[in-house]
Amino acid sequence: MYRKITLFMLMTLLVIITGCWDSMLVEDVFIVTGLGIDISEDNSNLITVTAFGPSVIEKAEEPYISFSGEGNNIGKALQHIRNKTYREVAISHTMILLFSEEVARKDIRKYLDLFIRNAEIGSQIAVAITKGRAQDYFTTKIRSNPNTAMFISDLIETEERKVNISEYTLRGIVNKLNERYSSLVLPYIELGKNKDEILLNRISFFKKGRIVGTLDKDYILPLLQLRGSLERGSIDIGSANPKKEIREVISLKLFPKSRKIDVNIEDNNVNIKIFTKSEANIFELEPPEKKIDEKEIENIEKRSEEYLKKNMLELIEKLQKEFKVDGLNLSEYVRVKYPDYYERTDWNEVFPEINIDIKTDIKIKGIGLTK
Repeated sequence: MYRKITLFMLMTLLVIITGCWDSMLVEDVFIVTGLGIDISEDNSNLITVTAFGPSVIEKAEEPYISFSGEGNNIGKALQHIRNKTYREVAISHTMILLFSEEVARKDIRKYLDLFIRNAEIGSQIAVAITKGRAQDYFTTKIRSNPNTAMFISDLIETEERKVNISEYTLRGIVNKLNERYSSLVLPYIELGKNKDEILLNRISFFKKGRIVGTLDKDYILPLLQLRGSLERGSIDIGSANPKKEIREVISLKLFPKSRKIDVNIEDNNVNIKIFTKSEANIFELEPPEKKIDEKEIENIEKRSEEYLKKNMLELIEKLQKEFKVDGLNLSEYVRVKYPDYYERTDWNEVFPEINIDIKTDIKIKGIGLTK
């Protein structure tokens, strides 16, 4: 009986003294929803971290506020912010991580360590590169959503669903950077002309953790189709004769059906052929009275194939000659078919010199949005 009473008392004490011993009041915590990483304007050896979140000031005019701190790493910069706010800085609710292009040109890998090792940080945090300083994006007032971090996160999430690029999250970045020849692709955001809007109109390419260039969204569709991850997309082929007085617009909804990649290596010369097949629907046509017969459909198919191939070749030209990065992940096909060649060569050095041939096939199945 005595042992039972003693056990009951011990269990009661455990309930009383555990669970909330290290808890803090909400007003004692600055809950971060967005983080921006910049190079310090005063010292290029330091970084500036901007933390954005709900205002910690009672009856503040603005519902959200940002604080910046400097340090030689993210942890030190966050400590600087703690000293400014006299509050604990909680980053477990971070929704968006922004790196300025200046930081990205140095190498983002060394700044990711804190987030990769911190169990409180979700692996699905959205990550983006900014034109100009990252901290400027958290002072931008978006009319539709005062929580700028949430707005940017939603913007990227919406785009990710459309373009199907897994690297847009922290987990995707880590997986890519662990590859032997990582070719990271991240969203690239810009401020609008009036500084009251945030635009996602470009994508950025990385090589070994460093940004090597950006491309506008027109190249996303050919990129994804060449990668084999495009689910659907649209192309506008316009008029066959630009000198026509009557404006002509032809827009197609594209449904990729197959992609085939053939790799052939002879005398250390790498030749790769990529074949893509798609079906398409015409969903916009101007002038609307334009006659669409079998001959015209064949004409549109040919023009759309030429248009898509042209964009694909332009993309490949930039990847090979300007960025010098395998954004198409072709190294995997070389590794599978020619493992010995793959092991003894540096693909980063080989990729800019390989021969890539493109063949596209598009068949129009109907007029309208439905598949």
